Amino acid sequence: MSATAAIDDVYPVAGWHAELPPGTVFGSVYAVEEADRLAAAAALTAAGIPIHADLIIARATLPGDEAPRAEHRGVAPGLLGEIRALYPSARIDVHVIVDADAPSGDASRLVREAVALAAAAGAERVTLPVEHRCAGDAAVREFRESGGEVWTQLVPGGETGKIEVGESEGVLVMLIEPGTRDAADPSLLDQMAQFPPRTPFGVDGGVSREIAETALARGARHVVAGRSLLGRDLQGR
Repeated sequence: MSATAAIDDVYPVAGWHAELPPGTVFGSVYAVEEADRLAAAAALTAAGIPIHADLIIARATLPGDEAPRAEHRGVAPGLLGEIRALYPSARIDVHVIVDADAPSGDASRLVREAVALAAAAGAERVTLPVEHRCAGDAAVREFRESGGEVWTQLVPGGETGKIEVGESEGVLVMLIEPGTRDAADPSLLDQMAQFPPRTPFGVDGGVSREIAETALARGARHVVAGRSLLGRDLQGR
């Protein structure tokens, strides 16, 4: 879909975000179909909602005996630049997700590239898997030097002890497996209590209005909402 067609297409945004503190609800463009993502970004920007983009690195499906490699399956990396070009003042947050079966060497390369793309797009934050938080040392350093924050994701069942708060500026608590569309497990919010006081937190994954309210009341800095915030069936809400 062309940029013009996307922007002309009014995408519905649920109104509940306006009842929460400004800037605390981020809208996930991965939650909508690929052809609608630029339109969703336009709608989020018009509503004053920061944009969250999931860059998912997965094992590529290859014919025959080709050596395994990784590829992007989530938001197209080039979309970050398109959004920035169209909306210079938009707040952008990038979450780099790496599937467990993605070839590690190739995945590390794509992580470095993703961090560099986030920096080029002026993203304010990039969240990395704990296993890859140092994979892009130079890229991560440059991202921080540009003023961005580097956070670490905490997946369901993840070991909180593996996350060194001093190595990242915050922790993104996932209520579902990253990159899936499962139902959220609100009990995972309890993991926030296992970190030192004043640790910055975000909450992502199947976030509803109710979960958003609870997470923010417990001290989360921001929440990421997708399906409950963006959708063709949300007209009038």
